Amino acid sequence: MKLHPMGFIMATDVNQGRVGFMRETDLVFFQPLWRRVAATVFCVLWSVFEWATNSPFWGMVSLGFVIYCYWMLFHTFEEIKPGDKAQDQNKS
Repeated sequence: MKLHPMGFIMATDVNQGRVGFMRETDLVFFQPLWRRVAATVFCVLWSVFEWATNSPFWGMVSLGFVIYCYWMLFHTFEEIKPGDKAQDQNKS
């Protein structure tokens, strides 16, 4: 994991060449699994509500959020291990 000068984590090594950007504060906030699940479930419920009330535009917007949550918070998410922060500081 490498820290980008703008404060973003560039996840290239761990994710087999894929690059994902997430602010370091967001990465720390979403470390507990329940927060990632809660954010994704909220977006799913929002999408269901919008489709149920016949609002296809907002249904598509919220469905986009669901896909984004899945991608960033589950598929490409990297958990911070206790030794990772010390290794990043030693490389600098």
